[in-house]
Amino acid sequence: MGKKRTRSKKTSKGLHSNVAKKHKFDTWSLIDRLIFKADARAAGKRVCETIRNPDKDNKSALYIRVCTQGKARG
Repeated sequence: MGKKRTRSKKTSKGLHSNVAKKHKFDTWSLIDRLIFKADARAAGKRVCETIRNPDKDNKSALYIRVCTQGKARG
């Protein structure tokens, strides 16, 4: 927030978010996320998924990210 004494115009109080509530990550369902990932794979983008770590002895990393590359472009 800007200081009142250095600005001649009205300053924001910082109360309002600049992110629309309908586009937040929490509002997407599991089906929506799967569709987004399938579309990204079809476009040839790199898609990462979080899976349970297959190494049961590694207690520091219970989940790992596995990145997959979509079909080749061109």
